[in-house]
Amino acid sequence: MVQLAEAADLSQGFISRIETGKDLPSVMTIYRLAEALGCPPAALMPSPAARSDYRLVRSGEALTIREDPQPQMDVTLLGRAAPGDQLEGYIYELGEQPAEWWPYRQESLLYVLEGAVVIEFANGESLRLDEGDSLHFDQTVPARFTAPDGHARLLGCHGPPMERHDLDRWPRTS
Repeated sequence: MVQLAEAADLSQGFISRIETGKDLPSVMTIYRLAEALGCPPAALMPSPAARSDYRLVRSGEALTIREDPQPQMDVTLLGRAAPGDQLEGYIYELGEQPAEWWPYRQESLLYVLEGAVVIEFANGESLRLDEGDSLHFDQTVPARFTAPDGHARLLGCHGPPMERHDLDRWPRTS
């Protein structure tokens, strides 16, 4: 536990609280733990029993994680990745406050289900996606998401994290 805490840059006490069910980690924390353990992030989340050739998640069985301390974003895991899988799917419920900067380089496909989403990149670029728009990109710089109209639902499909960006390296707005 000490080595995991050090590798994930978390306190040993926090990891203990996660392990005993006293704390629920944020999506960012799950990614940090998965990176330290060398497994897909979804492998750290509970899911219904799975066959080896597919993993089915029925309506109402998906795990929803409320970002903390970012209550402006809820994340629903659409399935659980197994070792060797190259894809994870999520539904993001966004508010008008910007989400945390996403520090992982990974291939992503985003599709706006409802509302509009502004994707702000740490290099100063930004894109607006409206309902029905999609974006397929290799996240080579940190990014964050905002729903400028107050609420948006976004489908995200992501490949495995390839590396972590050094957030201090990027000139970006707060």
